Amino acid sequence: MSNGGTKKAAGIRATLVLGAAAALLLSPAAVGAGTRDRDRDGDGLPNHYERLHTMTRADVADTDGDGIPDGREDPDRDRLTNRQELKLHTKPRDADSDDDGTKDGWEDPDRDGLPNWYELQIRTRARNADSDGDGIRDGREDFDGDGLTNRVEYRLGTKARNADSDGDGIPDGREDFDGDGLTNRQELRTRTQLRDPDSDGDGINDCDEDPDGDGLTNCQELRLHLRVRDADSDDDGIPDGREDADHDGLRNRAEYRYGCDPLNPDSDGDGIADGKEHSYGDGSGSGECDGSGPGCEAG
Repeated sequence: MSNGGTKKAAGIRATLVLGAAAALLLSPAAVGAGTRDRDRDGDGLPNHYERLHTMTRADVADTDGDGIPDGREDPDRDRLTNRQELKLHTKPRDADSDDDGTKDGWEDPDRDGLPNWYELQIRTRARNADSDGDGIRDGREDFDGDGLTNRVEYRLGTKARNADSDGDGIPDGREDFDGDGLTNRQELRTRTQLRDPDSDGDGINDCDEDPDGDGLTNCQELRLHLRVRDADSDDDGIPDGREDADHDGLRNRAEYRYGCDPLNPDSDGDGIADGKEHSYGDGSGSGECDGSGPGCEAG
């Protein structure tokens, strides 16, 4: 073939290739793919998502004119906004996308003890039980260092990223929501309810319960750093109430009974060990240490 013929053939091939490429680029599929993730009205939802899933207008940020952008609406009332449903791949117009009887916002797909809506609120991943990859499940993390895990904060309605949710100067873990004498954090140790002062309904305040029967109440045991559900915390064969924590000759239970300090061998500071004080002999609690120490009243 002559040089002229070769050039002509090459030109024809180039024209065909360019024409095919142009046709491909201008096809509806290509145009759709190129604009698929655009958000024309800036409501947080891609155009295609508005058309196919939320049934809202892609050119108007607030389709129903209620003052709430379409991305922040929750038409199926499952506690997830349209934008959040997009992120979680759930249906914005079906409260229970998988038909399992649990609304999408309350699902816990990663089984970390936190529902979807709460994970989005505290900025963890709803489909990853350990969002930061530190080996601790999101529900067991304590983001704000207040002594309460994220799961407990969720149950209490406190803020997982604010150590003092009500701004009163007391960390959430040290609050006593039910006024039973046990802080929220201590209630976790005693396995009592944080918003019920009498968890078992027996008429005895949770602080004053003695679940292990060692003669010391929950509050007393906690102050002595003992186990509230183990009558012999140090496994030495002596019940905690009969131990003598400060080695003053007076047992823990007696110290509390007479209003003395079980962690101070000389509660009244008179130079005489509590166990040697004569005022304890009659059990009246009157004398040098009558109620001056922490704990129960004398008697």
